[in-house]
Amino acid sequence: MVDHDQRFKVLLTEFLSEFFELFLPRWHRLFDFSQVEFLTNEAFVDPTKGEKVEMDLVAKLRLLNGEPDRLAIIHIEIESPETMVPIGKRLADFYFLLRKRYNCNVLPVVLFLFVGGEGIGVNLYSEELDNFEILTFRYPYIGLPALDSTEYRDQSSLLGSALSVLMKQKRSDRPINTALVVKRLVESKLNDQRRDLLLDCALAYGPLDAAQQQETDSLIANVIGGDMAQYELFAEWKEFLREQALQNARQQVATEIRQQVEQEVRQEVRQEGHVEMLSKLLSSRFGPLPPTTQEQLHSMSVEALESLGVALLKASSLKELGLSDN
Repeated sequence: MVDHDQRFKVLLTEFLSEFFELFLPRWHRLFDFSQVEFLTNEAFVDPTKGEKVEMDLVAKLRLLNGEPDRLAIIHIEIESPETMVPIGKRLADFYFLLRKRYNCNVLPVVLFLFVGGEGIGVNLYSEELDNFEILTFRYPYIGLPALDSTEYRDQSSLLGSALSVLMKQKRSDRPINTALVVKRLVESKLNDQRRDLLLDCALAYGPLDAAQQQETDSLIANVIGGDMAQYELFAEWKEFLREQALQNARQQVATEIRQQVEQEVRQEVRQEGHVEMLSKLLSSRFGPLPPTTQEQLHSMSVEALESLGVALLKASSLKELGLSDN
């Protein structure tokens, strides 16, 4: 399973200022991005489920217009579902938690990866009682699929170029668009870390299937042309992605095996507990249990043992319960 949230959390942590300058210039002028404190593992306990819910990206930074020590919080949620509906209430819950915790202004933003809306806009979440509006909560959003890919691919921002692969374009244009983005990135003066993050995004979300991936690779080789250093860089990156995918697959398999083993252990512990309890109840009711009865109990499933416990309330003998009495 692709971890979209983690990929974009890392990307936006590195390119937070560029992200605001590109999509939310009004807010970019408000914050001092030269000193950003990222607040990791910000979470709250969901009272409806009793589970800890983590926020995607929370940053604390200084406001430029106002007192020198005036701080604010930027909270960004990355949404991969193809709907905008569920995020509103959750974002409002996060807002009030952060507002209370840090006692400063909080700007919530949502980045939608696979649903566009108006591209760049403002969503509303409201709560009413008997047609009386109690709460109206507004937040800016960016819906990448509604933005024009060509416009962002060719502008000066390399972040916009990388994200353009997620924007509106013809399916048939995706391989060449991705190849042109990769060309810009490998020719850029970015340091390795920043370039690799953008390449990861472009190569992960550009092609839609194996056939497009093959076409994309071929086009990248053509647009890079005879510059072997750049082609070797791309080839090394592709190999890195391949190894990363294999590693992720291995981790996924290992996780599934561990979860299966843990489930089997819990089931076994549960089964042993049922056997022990039933043995005591049967012994107190019918006297010492013969070895054959003990063997029968140990061979039963948890469900069968639970049914036996219920039947024991009315049974007058081991035989009536289907158990050996000798």
